[in-house]
Amino acid sequence: MGAYAQEFLCPSDALKDFVGEDFGEEKLDEAAHYFNVSTRLIETTLVNKGYIDRGSFFD
Repeated sequence: MGAYAQEFLCPSDALKDFVGEDFGEEKLDEAAHYFNVSTRLIETTLVNKGYIDRGSFFD
C-alpha cells in the first residue's frame, strides 16, 4: 500500500491522538478497529512516523 493510501485510511495525526503514548498491543488493536484497518497498518504508520522503533514489531 502506498503512503498516500495509508495516510488517507489512517491519518497519522489522528492515529497519534488516538493512541497517545500507549503503544501496547491492546491499544493498537483498538486503533485498528476504530480506523477500520489492520493492526499491521497501525504499526507501520507509527514506525514510519518515528513514534515507535521498527525493531519492536519487525524483527
